[in-house]
Amino acid sequence: MISLIKSNKVIAGVIGLVVIVLITYFGFIRNNSKVETIFATKATIKQSVNLTGKVKPVTEAQLAFNQSGRVVAVPVQVSDKVRKGDLLIQLDSAEAGANLGQAQGSLVATQAKLAEMKKGTRSEELATAMDKLTNAERDQSTARDSLLSACRGAYSKADDAVRNKVDQLFYSPRTYPYLTFNIDDSNLNAKIVANRSLIEANFITWEKQLNQGVSTSTENNLLIVKDFLDQLSTALNSLSITYSLPFTTVTNAKTELASARSAVSTAIDSFNAAKSVFNAADSALVAARNDLNLKQAGNTLEQIQAQEAAVTQAEAARSAAEARLSQLSLRSPIDGIVTRQEAKVGELITSNVIVAAVISDGIFEVEANVPEIDVAKLSLGNKGKATLDAYGDSLEFPVTLIRIDPAETILEGIPTYKIVLTFDQSSDKIRSGLTANLTIDGLSKANVLVISASAITIREGNKYVMVKDGGKMVERQIKTGLAGQEGLIEVIDGLQIGDEILKNPSI
Repeated sequence: MISLIKSNKVIAGVIGLVVIVLITYFGFIRNNSKVETIFATKATIKQSVNLTGKVKPVTEAQLAFNQSGRVVAVPVQVSDKVRKGDLLIQLDSAEAGANLGQAQGSLVATQAKLAEMKKGTRSEELATAMDKLTNAERDQSTARDSLLSACRGAYSKADDAVRNKVDQLFYSPRTYPYLTFNIDDSNLNAKIVANRSLIEANFITWEKQLNQGVSTSTENNLLIVKDFLDQLSTALNSLSITYSLPFTTVTNAKTELASARSAVSTAIDSFNAAKSVFNAADSALVAARNDLNLKQAGNTLEQIQAQEAAVTQAEAARSAAEARLSQLSLRSPIDGIVTRQEAKVGELITSNVIVAAVISDGIFEVEANVPEIDVAKLSLGNKGKATLDAYGDSLEFPVTLIRIDPAETILEGIPTYKIVLTFDQSSDKIRSGLTANLTIDGLSKANVLVISASAITIREGNKYVMVKDGGKMVERQIKTGLAGQEGLIEVIDGLQIGDEILKNPSI
């Protein structure tokens, strides 16, 4: 037992000796190792921000028509240079031009009438107005006679078409009509029979009206006959030789029906032409009568004001017609280069579809997004440089910061701010869409006290450095300012120029 106790004491002594030797050795090494220090000095400190952006034209216009139309001219193509106002695409403007001419004519007429009203009526003007009224009455009477003649001719053609040419296809056509053949479409069969009965009743009323010198139902009667003949044509065309009518009968019936339809169509055209002439003559008569009444009665202040309003309305109509005409011409809003031209002569352009685009010629800018941590380092007017991936790092382009968006943009969950920089010099190497690598100069201060940021230790929000004082290192609290490039940081308080400090206190 005594020998075992002695052995343990020996082992403990050996271990203690080894620990003392190690402590002494590492203490010696530590005390004799060289401590690296730096000196607080005056220098110019700068900040910079590195970003990646895209080259874009300063101005880009994507153009579309606000109305549809057919393309009649495409004077420029992609890559062509254009000036502001140059024509890019022209749509057919014949109708719009005619409308403008009509609006201009109406304006001139209303202006002339206003001038006449303000001037007053002379005796010769009254005589002229009376002559116009007499002529208008004569023209209207002639047109009425022509219209009545057209109505009688329409009745005759319709009567012949139905009663002489197609009634062969009916049993008892004027009393209880039904077809002499069967068709599969029962609805069509019912319509044909009903229309034949209706037409017979219409013919009786129509003839009485014509004998009295009037006919207000001609247009409606003609349309009913036309629909009736069209329905018969559909029924006959649906027949085959297996039906009850012989082939020759069907053929003859189709021939007669075609003749009837042609005659009725001609009657409709003649009636419409006569009606148009009568309506125009009747309107002219009303205008002539109103004009004479106006001249005979003289013009009141209210009438002159009403005519002035009519002139204003005519001017607005003329302006609207001019606007519609101008909208058929797509013109460049800027000086630049055409980058998109999708119109082809003869094709129909749809409204509100982009068909052309123009970018400003030779004037480009760079758009980039700055993380919120760096945006405070930048201000308008900051200078910088850009390199383009297309040409490598050796070719640099000077740039200037011209815009910082006030509102943030969230990219991948991180708030960023869009900035825009303009190229200080134009170059044919700069093209829209190129990737630009940016280095933007931020804040800077000249002749300020600086140290390496690695010398600073931070505890509980305060900053400390180890300063050599009387041959030993002591800790001192400092206040810092602007953090710059290459690891330098401004010291506002706590150090003087020439102070020697520990470079890396954490080692």
